[in-house]
Amino acid sequence: MTNKKQWTMALLAGLVIVLTIASWALFAPPQMGGLSTLVIVNGNSMEPLFHSGDLVIVRNADYYQVGDVVAYKNMQMGKYVIHRIIAEEFGHFVLQGDNNTWTDGYEPASDEIIGKQWLHIPFIGKAMSWFRKPVYFSLSVCLMGGLLMISRLKERSQQLRRKMKLTPSRQRWLTPQRIGQSGEIIFLIFSIVLLSSLIFGLIAFMRPVTKTIPEDISYKHTGKFDYSAPAPSGVYDSNTIQSGQPIFLKLNCDVRIDYGYAFSAESFQNIHGTQAINAVISDSNGWKRTLTLQPETGFTGSEYSTSSKLDLCEVNSLVKTMQEKTGLQHSEYTLSIMPITNIEGKIEGVDFSDIYAPTLDFRFNDISFWLANTNAVAEEPVNPLYPYSERTLKNWVEVPNTISFLGMKLPVSGVRVFATIFFLISAGGFSYLFATTSKMSKASKDADVRLRYSSMLVEVQNNIIEPNLPIIDVAAIQDLARLAERNSSMIFHYLNENGIHTYLVHNENSVYRVMLPERETTADEIGLESKRKELKHALDSGQFILHYQPVIDLNKQQIVGMEALMRWNHPTLGTLPPSAFIPDAEATGLISIIGEWVIRTACKQLREWEDAGIPQLSLAINISSRQSLYVLPNLIKHITKEYRIEPAQIQLEFSELQIMENLESTLKPLDALRKLGVAISIDNYTGKVSMAQLARIKARNLKFAMAFISQLKNPEMIAVALSTIAAAQELGMLVDAVGVETEEQLQYLRTQPVSCAQGFYFGKPVAADEALQTLFGAGRRSVIIDGAA
Repeated sequence: MTNKKQWTMALLAGLVIVLTIASWALFAPPQMGGLSTLVIVNGNSMEPLFHSGDLVIVRNADYYQVGDVVAYKNMQMGKYVIHRIIAEEFGHFVLQGDNNTWTDGYEPASDEIIGKQWLHIPFIGKAMSWFRKPVYFSLSVCLMGGLLMISRLKERSQQLRRKMKLTPSRQRWLTPQRIGQSGEIIFLIFSIVLLSSLIFGLIAFMRPVTKTIPEDISYKHTGKFDYSAPAPSGVYDSNTIQSGQPIFLKLNCDVRIDYGYAFSAESFQNIHGTQAINAVISDSNGWKRTLTLQPETGFTGSEYSTSSKLDLCEVNSLVKTMQEKTGLQHSEYTLSIMPITNIEGKIEGVDFSDIYAPTLDFRFNDISFWLANTNAVAEEPVNPLYPYSERTLKNWVEVPNTISFLGMKLPVSGVRVFATIFFLISAGGFSYLFATTSKMSKASKDADVRLRYSSMLVEVQNNIIEPNLPIIDVAAIQDLARLAERNSSMIFHYLNENGIHTYLVHNENSVYRVMLPERETTADEIGLESKRKELKHALDSGQFILHYQPVIDLNKQQIVGMEALMRWNHPTLGTLPPSAFIPDAEATGLISIIGEWVIRTACKQLREWEDAGIPQLSLAINISSRQSLYVLPNLIKHITKEYRIEPAQIQLEFSELQIMENLESTLKPLDALRKLGVAISIDNYTGKVSMAQLARIKARNLKFAMAFISQLKNPEMIAVALSTIAAAQELGMLVDAVGVETEEQLQYLRTQPVSCAQGFYFGKPVAADEALQTLFGAGRRSVIIDGAA
């Protein structure tokens, strides 16, 4: 197997490993460090949402609320149930099936819930139930194990055969041989790290760094009832009837009712409220009469107490009046003392309001009143004279968000940081590996072979060929590798005394051979390197300069812009035009650096002109077809910001050929430039680019080439020019003319809808200082065209 195939398999293996770990993290059960539980629906209580045989995956959550579909183990039924939460009462949840008319008999607490619905997969539960049967599960495991064993035995056999033929070789780190032999492991490690960081990074950056969860704040209402009345001596232990003792109407009718209220919490502020006390007389058949003992009264603070008087004889009289008028005769009635406390304030900085209304119930007849339920039996007996209520307030707090992975809670912020770091490391490792292998491959043909086929190479001496075997020369190393794979043999290699690498594959009747010399530097490459050094020296030593040619607005008859044109002040050849050195700059790869220098120098000059009082001008700059367009938007943005130039002042000019050859790849960077405000211009237009292509480019300016201008006497050329101008105007483009050299050409352009013009008629390209002196006067734009001309 070639190295390319091995590296591809390593990448795929890394992907499988990462996906397996990710699947385990997502779907592993809690017993194995995961958070997901698979629930197979086997009833119809949740129809139409779930049907029997569906698979529902539930995951543990930080909290549960009304409306969640959750799974729990019903302790009364002894099985798992998946229903919807419809209410929460005292820390327990009330659940009901969507298809049921009754609620569940068991009310689980939060820690008894397995999880809430995460994924719903219809019908797959039936297949899982089938697979879980012992006989089918065993058959599936045996089948997969057999396939894995056959594959492993085959691979092991091939490794043993190759190991027997390999000869030891001395290796250094990051050599073609080393990369070729260890590339599979390197690619596997990098792919695992890269894919893992990518998956974790996507999950982490899709989740907020913090989350809001409910936090229960506990607080408590406490009440204290006390009643008393004078009593004659000899009936009670003292002369006062105490709380808890019965009151006889013949002894006393006036009773003092004392009630004290207290609020308590961990931390509270600004507690205030109101309190009213009523006495309610009632009967088992529903009759009720209310007496106000204390009207609603405000208070401030966490404690408040009040006293009121109640005439029991009046209560008894009201009952007798009711009996006389209705004929109802009962032996006993109920008197309830009901204080109603409305309280509000802050608990631990959270606003709250609540109502606390305990009751103190008395039973009475014509003879006496006595306290009801004093000895009532309950799970936790409560003294009716000392009622209390412990309650909770839901406070939503912001806490760091986490990602659950194999039972661990990883903070989202930390996962973001580590995922970014490992992604950059692995991506950088891949980039470095690809760059290194590419460099090695280009530097030496033997290195390229080792990078591709090192797992098949065996180093031998040059006397390995048997004299009697015929030698068949093969055209390419790729063909030789295919022969080796087909025959399950190795490729033998040796280097002869002439520096020729020889690669051999033996079979029973012949020897196949490829001979590759080491790569030699050609004369063209030597010359190109010399030109690169010369151009680099010219750039570093300031031999390049810019000349500027004015652009004239034909309507305003004044300079509205300048075109920057590059020149080379060669130390021996004199001043050279761009055509003499730009092709060499493109061939040597220096065009991007030189192009940046042109943009920066021109923008700097524009800034100097404006500082000298020259009104704002546009600046046209030619862009080479070899210059990277994708870096231009950011480059223009930074340079214009550095020199305080508006991007709208920059006009980038592209040739027709450049547009035609790279239309699809240029659309995106051109769009980015237009968004900055940069104008796009098609320079030296000759009609090769169609109007349909111009419409896609959305250029602002279309410059007529000199071929159009110099042949305006030709009727055919005039017709082409007129049609072009009309089509360009329909696309919203401005039409400019270049190469204007005569008065006749100018007069013709005045009869056409041409916006601007430039050429030797208006002025030759000159240096910046000369342009300031000859083209501008007193800091104002000079009038170039006389109105009577």
